[in-house]
Amino acid sequence: MKKKTISEFTLIELLVVIAIIAILAAMLLPALKQARNNARAISCVNLFGQLGKCTVQYVDDNQGYLMPYKNSGTGAAATDTKYAIGCDASKWLFRSYMPPKNSAGIGRLGRNQKVRSNIDCPAREFDVSLSGNTEYIFGINYKIAGQNKPPKVNRCSQPSGTSILAECHSTEAPQFGATNRTLWFVQHQNRASVAYVDGHAGLLSGNKKPKLESFPFYKVAP
Repeated sequence: MKKKTISEFTLIELLVVIAIIAILAAMLLPALKQARNNARAISCVNLFGQLGKCTVQYVDDNQGYLMPYKNSGTGAAATDTKYAIGCDASKWLFRSYMPPKNSAGIGRLGRNQKVRSNIDCPAREFDVSLSGNTEYIFGINYKIAGQNKPPKVNRCSQPSGTSILAECHSTEAPQFGATNRTLWFVQHQNRASVAYVDGHAGLLSGNKKPKLESFPFYKVAP
């Protein structure tokens, strides 16, 4: 009676299998990274879609006025001052429309920050090259709402092409459209999430970045 022989991998065959697996992994990793980046971009632009809807709700609730960068507040310490973005969760102007799930800052990151807000871009990390300890990652349009008295929305002739909130890069204030307060295109393959006055949102390519004085992107009137 013949004995059954059990074939075994030789060392060369094992090395070939390992090499094939390594090649397949090298081919798949870029695709997986791209898929992850795309998922993060979709998540971020969906968030800005919600912020755009909050903008429309705010306008409806405030006699047609766009929200300010901040309202002035009252009292010696102005404890009731509210901000459109880049603030403590308790001071957020949209809090009643889109309640935060924790007390982390809205639209800003701190150096060595451990707890992050649910109102956040999953692809964004603190820029460690900054000298300060706070980076504003979301901002409001400085040309429209940089002051405490923004215009009425009916002054905007092209609401679908006029920005109101966007991903930004600033250590001074949560704004974009001014010197040292710029749109930020690093996190989504040279694209930035932008919410527009009409409530819709999208990814703006860095190749199509408007100039600071351009209309209608930064302004409500020529």
